[in-house]
Amino acid sequence: MDRELDRTPNQTSRRKRIVTAARRLATHSSESVHLRMVADHAGVATSSVYQYFSSKDELLLACFLEWLAEQETHGRTSMPRDAMPHHSLFDLVRNLTIALSETPRLATYAARAYFTDGCPTGANADRIRCSLSTMFADQIQVGIAAANRHALGEMVADVWAANMLALVQNRISLPNALVRLEMAVAIIERRGIATGRTVAPT
Repeated sequence: MDRELDRTPNQTSRRKRIVTAARRLATHSSESVHLRMVADHAGVATSSVYQYFSSKDELLLACFLEWLAEQETHGRTSMPRDAMPHHSLFDLVRNLTIALSETPRLATYAARAYFTDGCPTGANADRIRCSLSTMFADQIQVGIAAANRHALGEMVADVWAANMLALVQNRISLPNALVRLEMAVAIIERRGIATGRTVAPT
């Protein structure tokens, strides 16, 4: 696939239009997302889509990464500075869960991709794991050693992705997912504060 640093301004703009069109379809269309449909909405040829994305899965993963970057920016600016670590972290987890549940098609691909390994979408899956872990670790500040934060962020990311997958598969409801996530976040943070030991990274 194309490399970001090698793109011309026109290529960057074209790729942006493709991702924007795919996000709009994934969010608002009642039909399944197809690359030809995305190309039509982006005003490009279907072959142009394949210049940037090898498959629909890779395109939807790129959509999720863009969505996640927007949520990260919003999350960092909306959290009160005096919030307790458990409260600020769960606020972020809750907001991500509710927002993503409103786009079930995107949520399905994102949740499945999180656990994907050894396939063409693996690199994007690693980026999802890294982005989520960093976002969550950034909210873990008070009372937890810096060396533990990233590992704890990874734990929260694993729990979040597992619950998102259960949610999009209709195995749990949104209220149940939020209760489970709040309990998990509280337990993970209390454990991190209580032990004071470095948690081995996954």
